[in-house]
Amino acid sequence: MANAIVPQHVPPSVAAHLRRDGDWLRCNEPNCGDFAFWGVFRDADYLRVKVRAHRAKMHAGRAPRPQAGRPQRRAALAQAPAVAAGVAMLVNPDAMAALQGQLLGQGIARKGYLPDVIVKHAKQGCEKHNLAEWQSYATAPAPAKALLCPPVMMPADGAWIMFRKAERVGDPDRHDFAALVRTLERYGVRDLHEGNVGYVDGKLVATDYGQGFAGSAIQWRVR
Repeated sequence: MANAIVPQHVPPSVAAHLRRDGDWLRCNEPNCGDFAFWGVFRDADYLRVKVRAHRAKMHAGRAPRPQAGRPQRRAALAQAPAVAAGVAMLVNPDAMAALQGQLLGQGIARKGYLPDVIVKHAKQGCEKHNLAEWQSYATAPAPAKALLCPPVMMPADGAWIMFRKAERVGDPDRHDFAALVRTLERYGVRDLHEGNVGYVDGKLVATDYGQGFAGSAIQWRVR
C-alpha cells in the first residue's frame, strides 16, 4: 500500500502491513483508524513484535471496534474534509476562491476553468518542507502574509502542496525586490533571493519560504 514511504530499516514483511502518517507508522488495514501507531524511529525488532501482536488481536477474523481517534486528529479532520480514501486535505478558501483562471467552456449547469497553479511534490522523507510552508503561511501576521505566495491545498501528510502561480518575466523590479526583502526579514524570513519571488495579482511575493534546507516553519517576530 504505502510501503514506498515506510522507512528502509523496516523489513518488507512488516512494511507490507504499514502506512506512513507523518512521524507515525500505522496499520494499513481498511478502517483500522488510530488503534495502532508507532514512531517511525522504532527499530525493526520492536515493530515486528508490535505489528504481529496488533494483527493477531485486531485482524484475526474480527472487525475493529469503532473509535473516535485522538482529540488533535478529530479537530484537524473537522476542518479538513476527506477527498479520497482517508486522505485529509487542508484548504485555503481565500486562495481557492481566487483560482477562477481561464474559462475553458461551459454547459447547462457548470463552467470549466483552467486555474494558474504550481504544485510542489516532496521527495521521500522531505514532506516537512511543504508542511513548513503551509504552517508558515497559516501563522503569518497579516502584513507578512500579504507578501507570501498563497498556498491553495495540501494533503495533511505534506506529500505535495499547491500554490497560486506566481509570474516570472525576467528579473523582478529591483525596488519591489528590495522592499520585499526588507519587510520580510524584519519578520524573520531568511533565504530570500531573486529566484524565489514572483508576481501574484501584480504584487511581488515570496514563492519559497520553507526556510531553506532545514525545512522549518518561520518563527514570526512580533512587530
